[in-house]
Amino acid sequence: MRPCAIPSRNPLWASGVVLASQMMLGRILVWSATAPALLQLLWLPLLLWLLWGLLVAAWLTGRDREAPESVPVQNPLQLQGALLFAGVYALVKLLTKVGLEVFGDAGVYVVSALSGVADVDAISLSLARLTASEQPMLSVASIAIVVAALSNTVFKTALSFGTRGLGLYVALGLLPGGLLALLMVL
Repeated sequence: MRPCAIPSRNPLWASGVVLASQMMLGRILVWSATAPALLQLLWLPLLLWLLWGLLVAAWLTGRDREAPESVPVQNPLQLQGALLFAGVYALVKLLTKVGLEVFGDAGVYVVSALSGVADVDAISLSLARLTASEQPMLSVASIAIVVAALSNTVFKTALSFGTRGLGLYVALGLLPGGLLALLMVL
């Protein structure tokens, strides 16, 4: 059996994980822009989270001293991905409405945390659209979106601990910024 990673390359690989994960924050900002009042609440916490990740990724990249490796690239524009997103979005939108009506704000937070593990885009877009029609939902939506992003981040970080030495680097790049963002929206 071949090992998953060579420990000496872990800083560079962790940098890649952090950068890829930070793209999620940019997408959340785009979805939030559909509800400008929501964007006002989220832009600074998410921007600070993003900056933290970029700084840690730069630091991690600087720690790698080996020659780069080529990585196979797949086509991201496939119909299967779009259909899957549409299905997840519809399910999350339904669960968000039901969670809100049955359990109130707590229901929205639970649905956000659970759906965020798999996909942050669907819950972010659902909540942005919900706040466009229901202004009192702004605070709940901003917290729920950050909760979804943080649950996704915790899941990714947990997966990175499967490779010796990688998890700590990924945790350093992702979790402090996420916790700061959550504290800012609370």
